[in-house]
Amino acid sequence: MVCQGFCWLWAWLLSGAALLLGSGCVQLGSATLGVTQRDFNEAIVRAHNEQLLLNLVRLHYRDNPYFLEVGGITSQQSLGASAGLGTDFTVSTDPLRTLVRPSLGMSYSQTPTIVLSPLSGEAFVRKLISPLSLEALLHLTRSGWSIARVLTLILDRVGGLRNAPSAAGPTPTHAPHFAEFAQLVADLRSLQQADLLNLAYEQHQEGPTLALEVRGLKSHSEPLRRIRQQLGLTHDGMRYLLTQDVRRTGRDVVPLRLRSVRSILFFLSQGVDVPQLHRLSGLVTTTRHQDGRPFDWRELLGGLFQVRTRRDEPQAAYVKIRYRDHYFYIADNDLESKSTFMLLTEIFNMQAGQGVSLMPTLTLPVGR
Repeated sequence: MVCQGFCWLWAWLLSGAALLLGSGCVQLGSATLGVTQRDFNEAIVRAHNEQLLLNLVRLHYRDNPYFLEVGGITSQQSLGASAGLGTDFTVSTDPLRTLVRPSLGMSYSQTPTIVLSPLSGEAFVRKLISPLSLEALLHLTRSGWSIARVLTLILDRVGGLRNAPSAAGPTPTHAPHFAEFAQLVADLRSLQQADLLNLAYEQHQEGPTLALEVRGLKSHSEPLRRIRQQLGLTHDGMRYLLTQDVRRTGRDVVPLRLRSVRSILFFLSQGVDVPQLHRLSGLVTTTRHQDGRPFDWRELLGGLFQVRTRRDEPQAAYVKIRYRDHYFYIADNDLESKSTFMLLTEIFNMQAGQGVSLMPTLTLPVGR
């Protein structure tokens, strides 16, 4: 009887383990796909945001930026089951019940592997330093972004108006010129919100252009008048050509000088606050007005982009990194900075996100 009981118990344990293992193997992938995908998705977004913020801070300190791209993710999942019997020496009238202790166990493990590819090589550098195209400008303005935000980031000049061109590189020592340009984009934004603007891409024999069409309304006649006056346009025109060819002239033709991704990164890096000690130590450049007063970059980027800094770790941060013994972060309730950071991410991915890597890839097994 005891032998028969043991045989029956072993059969029960083994069949239970097989059932657990078998059902787990069938359902393991589909059951964990949603959680695994979400976790990886959140981790990759956080890593990309932190890398972009880190490189903005590096540029403000005139340190070299560096970019890595997630080239691939693989994940191995395994499920195991075990069965066993334990015994003790307690005296009992029912030896099977008291001397035998059955046990069942299951184990689950996940081993992800992430492949990181350095963005480098001639192809990537060319994309990084090449000016954006008129077509890119059109796509960005048509995708729902404020025309003021887009133009402030990607335009260096429009006609004779300068958008802080010295800020599109290492922090300058002299205050940039931007006031007239800021008024121009504010007026264009006013017309965009009233649905009085239309941009269309055109291919001419002389080269590609953007056709800017405006509709006049009495309620918005003043912004339109200022735009025409600032750009030297005819006072009754309703259609103007925007071109990247600065040599091109003609009636109601407006030359544009677009920035590269590298220039945009430098431009936004001017919105990085730095600890006073770093400034006094000469780790960053102090920009000054002609009379010697320090220039506050919030005059240019206020309401558009700001990276704050503090010694202790911020609790309400959208994205944060630690650099030079300080935290640099974008506040989670700073919606304007978050919008600009999102636009910067789109521009980077569109222009330079698929660079050719001439460096070896880095494969990281991140499972325990």
